[in-house]
Order: sequence, then structure tokens, then C-alpha cells
Amino acid sequence: MTDKSLELSRRNIVLIAVLFEVPLMLPFVLKAIFYNASISLSQISTKLLIESLFYSLVLLFVNIIFCGLVYRFKVYSIISFLEGVVEPLARSLNIYQAMIVAIFAGLGEEFFFRGFLLPITGLMVSSLLFAVLHFFYEIRKYLLLIVVYSLIGLVFGVLYERSNNIWLVVFFHSMYDFLALIYFKSRFSRNLK
Repeated sequence: MTDKSLELSRRNIVLIAVLFEVPLMLPFVLKAIFYNASISLSQISTKLLIESLFYSLVLLFVNIIFCGLVYRFKVYSIISFLEGVVEPLARSLNIYQAMIVAIFAGLGEEFFFRGFLLPITGLMVSSLLFAVLHFFYEIRKYLLLIVVYSLIGLVFGVLYERSNNIWLVVFFHSMYDFLALIYFKSRFSRNLK
């Protein structure tokens, strides 16, 4: 891939992320406007950022262990996802683009699944829908990952319900996605050498 085509694909990934995630934000933003849902930036504090970073690092650590087990026990459906989806995505983005993708994913998915959908459908259904959204194109192939992502959705949901602060899960999700993209970019780059 030439430098020019790589840059074009990077831009496309960022554009697709923004175009997909922004509409997910709208129901919660409208709910906040019309029903006084709590979305105030005053809820953001240093403590919240540190707590989000801590949760992100814990989830990243769990993910690294999980991926090691996946390769050790040759769980081919997950290996195909890692090598066919995660690797090309992580390798194609520079650090700034990874940050943009992660921020929009955290905002869009948390505003929609935790801020909007969770109060309507409950914790279990919103977590399952969160997982299915990630793998709707091949549900059978990625059934195990749907279970894993549902558990991650449960973690986000429980934290949101306990804190009643959408920003905690937005920052947690965004930081985790960013750290995971950087980790996988580093890991897959090492494998090429």
C-alpha cells in the first residue's frame, strides 16, 4: 500500500467512525435537552479521569490475557477477528487518528447504550445489543465475542448505574479503545519484524 493510499484509508476509517458514532449520540443528547438528563460537563473531574484510566488499564490487561489464551488454545473465530479486523485497523491509524476514533466510539456508544437505551431496556438487553452492534455482520461466527462484548457492556452499564455519571463510562470506553488500538498497533508491528 502506498503512503497516499494508506492516508486515504486512514481518513476513511476516521470519517466512517465519526459518521457512524454521531447519530448514536443524538437520542441521548435530545433526551438531555428535553428531559433534563444529566450531561453537564461539570461532572468531569480529575478523580473521574483517574478512575476512568484505572478501569481502562484493568480492562486492557484482561484483554491482553484473553488474547494470549485465544492464541494458546487456537480459538480460530477470535483469531480471525483479531487478524482480519483489529490488526488492519490498528496498523492503519496513526496516534491522532486512533484518538479520534476512540473518542467518537466512547461518546457515541456510551451516550446511546448507557445514556439512552439502558434506562429503557435494562442492563442485560442494552449490554447484549451493544455486543450485537459490533458483530451484526457475522453473528454466528463471532458468537463467543458477542458474549465477551456483552460482559464488557455489563461492566460499562454497572459503572454507569452506580455512578449516575455518563462521563465516567465515556472516558473509560474512549481511553480503553485508544489504549487497545495503540497496544495492538505495537503488537502487530512487532510481529512483522
